[in-house]
Amino acid sequence: MTEKELRAENVQLKQQLAEALKMIAKLEKENKKLQGQLGKFLNENTPPGSVPPYLKEELEAAFPPETSEAQEKEDEGKQAKLPNTRNKRPKPDKTKTHKIDTCPKCKRKLRPLGKKQRKIVIHFELPKAEAIEHISNGGYCADCKERFYASVPDTLPNSKYSLDTAIFIVTLAIAYNMTQRKIAELLGRFGIPISPASVNNVYHNVKKYLGDKKYREFEQELKNSMHTNADDTSHRHKGKNFWIRLVKNAKIVFIRLSKTHNSKDTKTLPLGKYSTTDGYRGYDKAGSILQRCWAKVSRKARNPKFYFTDEWEIEQYKNFVADLFKIYHDAKHTIGRGKDIQKMFDKRLKELLLKPRKEERNLLRLMNYLLEYEGEWFTFLLRNGITPTNNPAEIDLRPLVIKRKISQHTWSEDGLRCLENFYTLEETCKKRGADFADLLRHEIEGNLAEMRKT
Repeated sequence: MTEKELRAENVQLKQQLAEALKMIAKLEKENKKLQGQLGKFLNENTPPGSVPPYLKEELEAAFPPETSEAQEKEDEGKQAKLPNTRNKRPKPDKTKTHKIDTCPKCKRKLRPLGKKQRKIVIHFELPKAEAIEHISNGGYCADCKERFYASVPDTLPNSKYSLDTAIFIVTLAIAYNMTQRKIAELLGRFGIPISPASVNNVYHNVKKYLGDKKYREFEQELKNSMHTNADDTSHRHKGKNFWIRLVKNAKIVFIRLSKTHNSKDTKTLPLGKYSTTDGYRGYDKAGSILQRCWAKVSRKARNPKFYFTDEWEIEQYKNFVADLFKIYHDAKHTIGRGKDIQKMFDKRLKELLLKPRKEERNLLRLMNYLLEYEGEWFTFLLRNGITPTNNPAEIDLRPLVIKRKISQHTWSEDGLRCLENFYTLEETCKKRGADFADLLRHEIEGNLAEMRKT
């Protein structure tokens, strides 16, 4: 091969190399973009319930959850014991007998059979609206120099809708996350003429006569409780970023909406003596003994931030994660409770973290996160009832997240207070097996009775 041919071939190879480098740069840019999009659904801050259904199978296949064999057997047992309620029929409220005397084909008289067929059918009657005129008799008091008229029962002052209708509107908005326009359309089908603006007025009117008494009672009960879970998420108010702060225990869910998200606000939350939280540092000065969330550690471990460059890095990372969750599962299934048991598992975790290893970015990131909250990973071993994960709070935040996606914003200070008050009462009623509508009626009627006395 001549020198001229070698030069030509060299130029051609350089051109091919330049094109390959361009293609690699393009692919890396696209890959970075896809990683960023995937990060919205797959990171340590994303609860499992918010992952889109079309991504769940792929993510579970790529990152199987860290569970022990004992936990898997326990879950299988629970699933096997669940009763099949799909075809369950209720007990009948009334009985109707249907007779047949002639043959449907030839019209000949039938001979009666001793056997009868029985069938339970569920009937549903649509509600009907009726406009009732209330005539109140009045009287004049010579001492007070005033006229008085009999009050109309089961209605709010200066409202043309009954108390039942007003409570039904609030229940649709809170328990079923319906918009004001959809509520107006639904009530229109029942013969109740109402506009979305009127729905909004009724919604705020209920809050006005409900007051904050029950809301403050739940807040005080949480302050006196032994263990709570706390979590937060963003909220949009007049186009600006606000925060939904949630604190809960087994029987109460408390919601507060605030403009700021800092340690000063966190101190005012009704946290119990022990609190399970995520990694937010604002809880450090809240006065509770903290338990940090192991579910977030699991999500962080399953989502390494950087690419692995060698096989030994992958193997080392997998071994560390396996050893870490072996300690966690041993702690979770420990029967005893107390300070000594907590110290024993703190020691096991520290020994794992101090074990000599080769330096690698993903492993350092995970280890630094664990060391940052040293002493707060096994608080749940101090006493029964403390949860090692913050999943209960994340689950109770979901209705508000769904409401935020549907309604997008709140537009007034009254709207903020309505949202936090109604959701506190509704979610607490769920926990206690109580009826949200009955609670509203009881509180409003009590407040109206007090107003009439004064």
